[in-house]
Amino acid sequence: MRGITPIPLTALFLALGLVPVLTAVADETEDPTEQAHDALRAEIAEKRAELHGRWKQERTRSERQALREEARAYLHGAIADEIVPAWLGQPWTMAVIKDGLKPNAEYPGQPGRGISCSWFVVRVLQDAGLRFAGASRFAGTISIHFARSMVSHKKQVERYSYVTPAELEQKLAAKGDGLYVVGLNCHIGFIHVKDGEAKFMHSSYVDPYEVVLEPLTESLAIELSEDAGYVVAPLFHDSYLIDRWITGNAVPFKGPR
Repeated sequence: MRGITPIPLTALFLALGLVPVLTAVADETEDPTEQAHDALRAEIAEKRAELHGRWKQERTRSERQALREEARAYLHGAIADEIVPAWLGQPWTMAVIKDGLKPNAEYPGQPGRGISCSWFVVRVLQDAGLRFAGASRFAGTISIHFARSMVSHKKQVERYSYVTPAELEQKLAAKGDGLYVVGLNCHIGFIHVKDGEAKFMHSSYVDPYEVVLEPLTESLAIELSEDAGYVVAPLFHDSYLIDRWITGNAVPFKGPR
């Protein structure tokens, strides 16, 4: 066999048509759901960077306030119309459930992981580009401390006791369109108010035990907290949270250490 020049493997694969097959197999190992979610996060990050660039140039009070309004409208739409729908159907779980899914999925459909109610709230806000000074601290706290960490002053956190789901919707609708974080008797999620109607977006600990987006007045989780009441904090309502999102500064935790 002396004198025969070896054929390079690449040339042999090309001759046999194997390279396209191998490439196709490699592509199939990539998670398309994770890729789509990464693309969504990248799109939001690009928008935030664009707004931050303008923020550094627009220095008058009126200019920055106009930019805050633009950022707020963008975030409300991104969270309610893109990020939360991407998480729909993710199984609910929590850390104390033995032999179950881990409760802190990093993206929708991640194998071996579900999402607890508090981690869902944290992940959605992270997907939107908000940074936390210790995400696990936020996900592991009770709702009142989470709510207070989202606003500039604790007086902005409101409590509603012994009100029906319909009455709660009416009270929030009276404030106008907006996004809120809401703490229940043993639960936490988002309320999105648009055109007088409120939607509850959460990782449900009751049937169907997954991330859902449902009318506030039809939510069993909301109904079950009627006697215990509700803790509600506006999100991106004033400069406190919106400025941190625009500039990329982390939100500090205001609960016990």
